[in-house]
Amino acid sequence: MKLQALAALAAVLAAGCGTTPLQPVQLERVPQTILVLAPHNATDVPGADLACHARITQPLTEHGYWVVPVGRARELTSSLASRTDLTADEALRDQLHRASAADAILQVTVDAWDRDYLLFDDVATVGGRMRLVDATSGRELWAAGYGEKDSLFLGATIAGSAGGPTGLMFALMVAPPFALVSAISRDTEDRLATLAQRAFDRAIRGGLPPGPMQAQPGDREPAVEAR
Repeated sequence: MKLQALAALAAVLAAGCGTTPLQPVQLERVPQTILVLAPHNATDVPGADLACHARITQPLTEHGYWVVPVGRARELTSSLASRTDLTADEALRDQLHRASAADAILQVTVDAWDRDYLLFDDVATVGGRMRLVDATSGRELWAAGYGEKDSLFLGATIAGSAGGPTGLMFALMVAPPFALVSAISRDTEDRLATLAQRAFDRAIRGGLPPGPMQAQPGDREPAVEAR
């Protein structure tokens, strides 16, 4: 299963480097309110699930869906694993539906939350899988992978934390190990979180049709009476 997940993630990352835009699928039923289960963290990085949960709400909301607030969602689902088979567990679906008023449930798995250093390259990778299930019928409405990867010249990362090129030269001359550790600790979480937000946004906008709350082309704001 782990190898399959990594292979799927590699395919998502490769697709993200291409120029062909993703095409939204046609859903059997477009949900109005989505409950995002507490993500399953399949990595060795503590907190990757929390960071992803906090970043997926905005892309869904901007795409026209009501989303159960993260705090309430974690209260309802923190004891559940995203590997729970919601298609078969009618009692659990009904429980979550009644407690949250959501008509669809999104399961998220975090397969990659990594930062690697190869010579002078600073490579960050975020990715995983998503599965949207109808809260009433248990049918799978949509499934997709998400992933982003970027590479920076390591010197640029250190320079940013050391105060620019001058600070970079001083840090490398005086205390290279300290400069590296400082640079890594300061921006690792922010950078990975930004990648996660970008990955979710691309996967959701490219795979899901607009939700019922998103204004359609030609829609106009309600007229305001003159006072």
